[in-house]
Amino acid sequence: MNRFKIPIILVITLLLFFGCSQNKYDNANHKTKILGHRAYGIKGYNDTLMDNTLSAIIKALDITDGVELDIQMSLDKTVWVYHDPQFYTEDSTLISIPQLMDDQITQHFEYLHPNTKINTLNEIFKYFDENQINKVISLDVKIIFNPDCFNKGYASAEYLNRIADIVIQLAKEYKISNQIMIESESEYLLDRFKYNSEINTYLLGFANFEKLIKKAYKKDYTGVSQNYRDSCVSKKNMELAHKKGLSIQLWTPNSLDDLKSVLSMHPDFIQTDNINYFKDSL
Repeated sequence: MNRFKIPIILVITLLLFFGCSQNKYDNANHKTKILGHRAYGIKGYNDTLMDNTLSAIIKALDITDGVELDIQMSLDKTVWVYHDPQFYTEDSTLISIPQLMDDQITQHFEYLHPNTKINTLNEIFKYFDENQINKVISLDVKIIFNPDCFNKGYASAEYLNRIADIVIQLAKEYKISNQIMIESESEYLLDRFKYNSEINTYLLGFANFEKLIKKAYKKDYTGVSQNYRDSCVSKKNMELAHKKGLSIQLWTPNSLDDLKSVLSMHPDFIQTDNINYFKDSL
């Protein structure tokens, strides 16, 4: 009887090992870095922490290689970490951060989110500096707002120049420039960063991945930040981008099937809300 026990146990062990490993991120065979979308994620994957906040960033950094954050600037020329291009105030007025002074922003958010503190980019950079965190921060610079905010809702050149200069200065102050990636659909903004800093620049795209690869290469940007659902996103085009020396971010695969599919293309970074998928792997 004993001679049959070892093979049976071995088979069961192998089945358990391979069955479990199929649902895990194979860090040994992937060079893709994982970024927490809006810090710790949204869309049901994170129901406890408000996105883009320092508390969400801290929790994400325990698991990920870095975070993706959204930034916009107030009338006081303070860069705030926040996603939505507009929101309703307590009196149902539609407003955008670039239309508000700093004290108005904190006042509105104390009302709208009484248990959460909205953070400035300076606070985030300071946290990275004080805790010696050498992880990536990808900054999505918001350029479309409430139509009353700018002409047709698009940020002015003056606004773009100013927010770029502030981010560049803060990055230098905290010696964090080599950890920052800027992503935007505005070539004007990306050029401002490219010519005035060491910060990496990514052309943001929603479609036409192949076309964006060519444009990013021609403009000498670091790479492309692309919606993974774009039909032009493929392993072939990923290889094309890498041959041109471009770095690629893909956002935001969340399901296990989508994560596996995207990882098989070997992008340089992915932004995901499903951070806990990687919890035991990174």
